[in-house]
Amino acid sequence: MRPLAAPRASQRGYSLVSMMVGLVISLLTIAAMLAVYKMMVEVSGRASADSLRDGQVASGLLAAQLELHSAGYGIADPELPDVAEGAAADPAAIKRYAIAVDDADKRNVTWRSVDGCARLEIASGEDRSVTMYFRRPEPCADIPSAGWTRERDVVLAYGEPWKERDGSAVADAAGGSYLDMAAAESDSGFRVVNAEGERCTLPYAQQAKADSRTESPRLVLESKGRELFSACLSNIVASRKASASPPASGGSL
Repeated sequence: MRPLAAPRASQRGYSLVSMMVGLVISLLTIAAMLAVYKMMVEVSGRASADSLRDGQVASGLLAAQLELHSAGYGIADPELPDVAEGAAADPAAIKRYAIAVDDADKRNVTWRSVDGCARLEIASGEDRSVTMYFRRPEPCADIPSAGWTRERDVVLAYGEPWKERDGSAVADAAGGSYLDMAAAESDSGFRVVNAEGERCTLPYAQQAKADSRTESPRLVLESKGRELFSACLSNIVASRKASASPPASGGSL
């Protein structure tokens, strides 16, 4: 006779230990998902703030370029005499009557046209905020005597920099503005380029340099040695090429 099989142990559910292990695993998974979600929200928020700031900077610089194209318009003899062929204009006359960068603060530039003297000023705040002011033209005899009675018009304003979650300003380069510069920085600010071989001809490359008879200075805005934009001052003649010599006549055969 076959022996009887041993009775099976009664079935039991999950133990407390297994439930706690499962709960810990679930919490770790949820925490990892929340960390990823938090990182995505922060990256998206920073990208949105950076794009807003970059758009304001780009539109502000574009408006500044449009205003700067009026530099030297309507100014002629005796202040800016016509440049003879093969000669260059007097840089001191250009600085006095056409356009000049402040010697004490390169973030400011003043130019003169038939409408008077106008000015651009870049002001950086302690919290890395940036404002660009445009002073509308007012009557002036020359740039050193320029003065303004009206309030400054804001061309570009980025009042609050992107901040970390703890409220501190972002310290890396991506968190600041291209115009975040100090007055003491020698390689930042406006600069009038009027050297041989570095001038421009017509704006927007409308004409090849070899085909142009006149050359004009450029106004450059740079930040830490990097050029941000360059405006061709086409109303100011810095030099004029000499006419090509007529070919010598050949003898008769």
